[in-house]
Amino acid sequence: MSDPIAPKPTAAPPLDLDDEAPRDVGMAEMDKDGTLRLHLRTELPDGTVGEAMLIVPPKDDRYPGMLAHLAGMKPGEQRPIPPFPEPVIDPDSV
Repeated sequence: MSDPIAPKPTAAPPLDLDDEAPRDVGMAEMDKDGTLRLHLRTELPDGTVGEAMLIVPPKDDRYPGMLAHLAGMKPGEQRPIPPFPEPVIDPDSV
């Protein structure tokens, strides 16, 4: 007999296959010393694939921003990398 108070399970919302925004852009892992290893990957609609590995040690100027983007990872953790925001380009600088 089911519990009348327990919430009923709900199905996950359907994937929007027309949405071209990636759900993640790769995987990140943090070494014991805090170094971030970003395994980046993208696929374009024409089938082009790009992959890169970015290693960011704690002394790197980009480190605080990367760590904030990854929601404060801890050593030994791995997690998907959320998409980075589109850069704001000043049209007068181009």
